[in-house]
Amino acid sequence: MVNGFFKLITPFIDPMTRDKLKFNEDMRQYVPEEQLWTEFSNGKLEFEYDHSVYWPALNRMCKERREARTARWVAGGKQIGELEDYLAGAVPKGVGAPDAAAAAATAAAAATATAAAAATAEATPAAE
Repeated sequence: MVNGFFKLITPFIDPMTRDKLKFNEDMRQYVPEEQLWTEFSNGKLEFEYDHSVYWPALNRMCKERREARTARWVAGGKQIGELEDYLAGAVPKGVGAPDAAAAAATAAAAATATAAAAATAEATPAAE
């Protein structure tokens, strides 16, 4: 059904785009055979999915991450709009950090001064 649909619309697709369409391509040219699942390809990875093992482990991991993010949010001062990178632990300081607040205030003051200077320059006629 999908192949029939693409056969109908392919003549109307730009030739450069049409060349990029790939269906049922051999994935071994992109992924090592040892990492390809035997159930869906000619790979070598024997994998047995067991929901009773997977689901509790996923729930436990999500709970741990949520608790860690909440703890970082509380430690950062419970700021609305806190940086996702800070909550995930990728950056050491968030929005509520003293250095971040000072830097934001400095940037805001500089932006205000620049805007005021631009407004003054527009209001002052140029000397010819």
